[in-house]
Amino acid sequence: SWDRTLRQWGVTERELRDPIATLRGHTDRVITVRWAPDSRTLATAAQDGTARLWDPESAVETGVLPVNE
Repeated sequence: SWDRTLRQWGVTERELRDPIATLRGHTDRVITVRWAPDSRTLATAAQDGTARLWDPESAVETGVLPVNE
């Protein structure tokens, strides 16, 4: 996202209107998002040179990894 966030949406009518969570932590544009195979971790990467790991249930950042360009 251009605003350095990731919004997590659900499938109900209300969740489609309003995000379940907004994940904040990147300092530049988020360019990719991936789920772990077990769906317990969400990974994001941004143009700030980091990959961040998130707990999708609590929307809490669980790790930051530097990304080599």
